[in-house]
Formats: sequence, C-alpha cells, structure tokens
Amino acid sequence: SSCSCANGNGAAIYASLSSGSSGSVSITGTISTFSSCTVSTTSGLGGAIYLDLASGTETQYDLTDASYLTGNNAQYGKSLFINAFDLSAAVQMNDAERIKLGALNPETDFYNLMGYDNAFGTLAIPLYYVYTAVKNDIYHVNNAAEMKKKRKLGLQVNTY
Repeated sequence: SSCSCANGNGAAIYASLSSGSSGSVSITGTISTFSSCTVSTTSGLGGAIYLDLASGTETQYDLTDASYLTGNNAQYGKSLFINAFDLSAAVQMNDAERIKLGALNPETDFYNLMGYDNAFGTLAIPLYYVYTAVKNDIYHVNNAAEMKKKRKLGLQVNTY
C-alpha cells in the first residue's frame, strides 16, 4: 500500500510478457491488497498493476488473490491495466474472468479495471465490458436529429 510511480505504469507491479514467453504473472495463495497506489493521472496506466501481454501470452496471468481498495489512481485503470495483443483472449466473457482479475465483487467504478486491445489501438476499455455478455434486450437507439437528416436526404432509416 501507498506506493507511487511518477513516470510510468503500475506503481506496485509492472509485468511484461514477450511473445513466446513461458513465464506468467500470479497472485494466488495469499491475499495481496493494493491501496493508495498511484501513477501519473495524465499519462500513467494501472495505478497498482500494469500487465503488458504480447501475442500468445494473454492467458498467462492469474490475479485471483489480488484485492483492490480505495486510493489507487491512474489515467486509465486505477487499480489494474492490461495492455494485451488480444484483450478478448486475455479477459474472456464469463464470471470466472472477473475473479481471475482480482475483482471479487462486481465493479461499480468502471475506471478501476481497464485495458487496451491492440487490434483497436489505444482506446481504453473498461474490463467489465469485456467479461460481461451483452444482454439480448439492448438495442441501438438512433439520434433523432440524425434520422431526420437522413430522411431529408432520401437515405434509408432503420427503426426498431
């Protein structure tokens, strides 16, 4: 607790696994609690933990016994940030993934656990949206002003 990193990522843990690596990152067996871990809030990633997972290493981590308390801070991923070649491989869609990330309780602050999917560049994605399935009863709602413009131009407008 109470760790900081002025220039960089992951105040407590910074781990990078290169493609083809047989190594892994593991926090299991004993609860490890991270609190008041901070990196730069203008450029830092992963206040407590930063994982850089290259192609083929996306599943080589287990943070089951990591616990995150208040006070962790970063630009993205206040507690945990995963920079993955394929984020959907690193954080698969099921509740067990939430546990593997150390998120014992469902997140209420989506900025606590975040990541990059290198297939999409540097768009920070809350991990909640990666491991949680989209509900079937959610629909895209078009902007009314945009629909009006399309109709005026004679373009097809789909409504649901």
